[in-house]
Amino acid sequence: MRAAFEHASSFTMETFFSGAGLVRMAEAMYFPDDRTLGQLLGPEDYALVEQAVAAQGHPTRDLNKKKPWAVVMTLDAPPPESLLFLDLMLQRDAVLAGKPNHKLETMEEQLAVFDGMPLADQVTLLRESVRAHHQMREQHEELIRLYLKRDLAGLLALVNNSKPADDRVFQSLLDRLLTQRNIKMAERMAPRLKEGNAFIAVGAGHLPGEMGLLQLLERAGYRLTAVY
Repeated sequence: MRAAFEHASSFTMETFFSGAGLVRMAEAMYFPDDRTLGQLLGPEDYALVEQAVAAQGHPTRDLNKKKPWAVVMTLDAPPPESLLFLDLMLQRDAVLAGKPNHKLETMEEQLAVFDGMPLADQVTLLRESVRAHHQMREQHEELIRLYLKRDLAGLLALVNNSKPADDRVFQSLLDRLLTQRNIKMAERMAPRLKEGNAFIAVGAGHLPGEMGLLQLLERAGYRLTAVY
């Protein structure tokens, strides 16, 4: 990956990470009024959420003011080992190398994927995340293993096997999180692909499936070849 990045003429990522953007993301994760997570869930379910978040190694200090989707994201991610995650590292290196930087989405568009979900659906997803939180470490390890094997079918199966009992909520989330975004991303990366020699970084979950980026680009007439 590093060699391809260094030789690329431009760099494109899902969205830019800036100070203002990260502040906006942090603000969106909290209720702007006097609502609380405990009120939405009830005391028993809130206690289970608090235990699950703590068990994952995350702080619970401001948990009660967080929206359900924000807690789902917390439970679905291991505690960061560094503040400099991969996307931000690539963005930094592209700037230092003087490469033109492009984004496929705005921060507002990314936030709307979750923040625009009905609260009832967010609560359903949170309860499911709490129920399955003890499996998260194994799922992350399996995700890394499948990614390194370039097993796209396995990645897709992992996503489908993690679906909650409420299939309607799951399908709605997949449509918002992957399908609609993939269509938009494929359209927006077209100018970079036309320019050629572009390095475009997206999450692995966007690649597989009939509505994944790989098949969308193939149907648009592009020839795809694995380089790793």
